[in-house]
Amino acid sequence: MSRPIRIEYKDAWYHVMNRGRRKDKIFYYDSDYIGFKDLLYESTELWGVNICAYCCMPNHYHLLVQTPQANLSRFMRHLNGIYTQRFNRIHKKDGALFRGRFNSNLIGEDNYLLVLLRYMHFNPVKAGLVEKPENYPWSSYVSYFDESIEKDWLRKDLILQKLKGGNKKKSVAQLRYDAPEEIYAFFAKKNRPSVLGSKEFVAQIKDNFFRQLVHPEIPDSKQTSLEPERVIQVVASFFKLKKEDLFRQRRGKENLPRDLAIYLIRMDTGLTLPKIGKIFGIESYSTVSNSIERINRRKKKNKEIQKIVNKIKSIV
Repeated sequence: MSRPIRIEYKDAWYHVMNRGRRKDKIFYYDSDYIGFKDLLYESTELWGVNICAYCCMPNHYHLLVQTPQANLSRFMRHLNGIYTQRFNRIHKKDGALFRGRFNSNLIGEDNYLLVLLRYMHFNPVKAGLVEKPENYPWSSYVSYFDESIEKDWLRKDLILQKLKGGNKKKSVAQLRYDAPEEIYAFFAKKNRPSVLGSKEFVAQIKDNFFRQLVHPEIPDSKQTSLEPERVIQVVASFFKLKKEDLFRQRRGKENLPRDLAIYLIRMDTGLTLPKIGKIFGIESYSTVSNSIERINRRKKKNKEIQKIVNKIKSIV
């Protein structure tokens, strides 16, 4: 079965969902939910995305996202990858946590945003976890009724200003009602369309994107993505090292340039952890994951590391 096409452009809106492998739980304890929310906050700063709503269920999650920088895939690769690393480390597990690539639907007109918001927030009610959406602690529902909650990162304003001509009270009042059955039927489809919108919007997307994606003269996206060799070359030059130095494993000792090269390749190319491991002669993808996590930890503790990352990115 072919994969759905990812359509990305500046300021696009998406409903995003991912589920645990074999429908297994991806959240065991309250600390898992809190950790995921913290990661959402971190990711908004790192990738410049606008997260406008979320709902974390025991074995899957929903997000309503806007991408000013047209970088949904990179953001989601980071989110799922980092959460998997942290989850496996905390719960002493190994391997994939999610069932595969995330599901996303490009959203058309503004009226669909309200419908999706209601659909996401009423998921726990439909699943029988709570009687009312306000009783569920792991969604953004309550945040829409209390401005003091998650005001530092959840972009509720982007939704509310679009609804009912900017009339906030009327917009919020609509969120108390469940979504229409049509939206549940849409998401129940096994092979549902990747675009949710009017016929006019769908036709516009097809004209602007689908024809280009199959045009023989337009290079494949993999061919236009950043090459790992370029990242390695720039990192080695930045630290005044030979490229070979980045491939040396030092047991018991950290190799900052090597970790940075791995981190940047992961963040700025489409390569998976196993493929990155193959480049560096690393057999276990968890070792690659550890390098990425070390850089994330060091960035939080040391602002100089973030400056180095930014400098290298600007050169690349």
